Amino acid sequence: MTEPDGAGVEVVLVGPLDVDYTAASAPQLAGRTLTDLIGGGLPPSPPTWARVIDEVSMTRVLAALRGPGLHAEPGGRSVRIAQWLAGEPCRLRVGMVGVAGQSLLPDLTIVGDLDRHGIDRTHVVASGGLSGITLSVGGPDLVRLVYGGANQDLGGMLRENRSAIAAYTAQARLFHVVAPVDASAVDAVGQLLVAVRQANPAVRVSIDTSLCREANPEQLAGLLTLADLAVVPEQDLVDLATPADVHDGRAIADAVVSRLRRRQPGLVLAQLDPTGTTLRCPCHTARTLPINTPAGSPNSEAAVSVVLAHLIAAGRSCDERIAALQAGTDALAGHDDNQTGQPGDINAAAPPAARVRRWWPPSQWIRR
Repeated sequence: MTEPDGAGVEVVLVGPLDVDYTAASAPQLAGRTLTDLIGGGLPPSPPTWARVIDEVSMTRVLAALRGPGLHAEPGGRSVRIAQWLAGEPCRLRVGMVGVAGQSLLPDLTIVGDLDRHGIDRTHVVASGGLSGITLSVGGPDLVRLVYGGANQDLGGMLRENRSAIAAYTAQARLFHVVAPVDASAVDAVGQLLVAVRQANPAVRVSIDTSLCREANPEQLAGLLTLADLAVVPEQDLVDLATPADVHDGRAIADAVVSRLRRRQPGLVLAQLDPTGTTLRCPCHTARTLPINTPAGSPNSEAAVSVVLAHLIAAGRSCDERIAALQAGTDALAGHDDNQTGQPGDINAAAPPAARVRRWWPPSQWIRR
């Protein structure tokens, strides 16, 4: 672990640390299909985000896909967001919390990548086991396979080091949590969030639950009521609904958000679905912007990370969150950054009025 920066960190992120593999397509692999390799059939199409598989299945699939069409890089949603916030144009001092395992590729390391991006890893624990792995395979429908690897030790690591991590995070302005897959680690994350809130109530907390597939509704609700900004997939809102909620997608979301705000009045919720992001702010009615990524693209999950990064870097006001959502979706659509604006860029030109109208506030991002 590195020594902490004496100037402190501005943003702390906790979440899975993975090696991300992408393959353009894999209709057949030497006469076998992915179904044969992993058993039990392939995961269904979105909005189900991924299927969790074991180490043997993952290494078998990677071996079958090996070649120039298979690309690997350090990743995981928390790592991509940390890279984005630490780089241009944000240039924030970012700290990471997690468990980094060993890569299958000797020249690729998660801790080395964090160092290259200037991300503090005081609270990144090195593990001798295999790293977490996410594999995205293109084709008619995007297939995403996940192996937890060293990330399965995250819950124990957070419990063992809770006091030190809470003190480290309390010096930051923003704490972003990518909620882990397994339920036991979700409890450890919740306990850490409570400790951070007690140490410094001014720290803004954002939580992304889109990978959190094993948590029960009570756990999810508990996490979301600790957040200032929550990023959730459409399915989470369905899971959180009670029998009393009406059975219409938009009405269910509104009912769930209303109940959550009784415990956390200022909660801003960004709802993700396969085609867009809907921001529900206390001050405005729901606003939806499309995510214009090609269907089945292996980069779709990374593209969602761009939207998340814009949202968590935004200022406190609802208008700033909506502007950030616009900037993130515009970036995915291939707009010029000088038109859409970026976090930290106070001189960026405003987007065309027809696209933004009253939703574009003065550029006031987290780094002011």
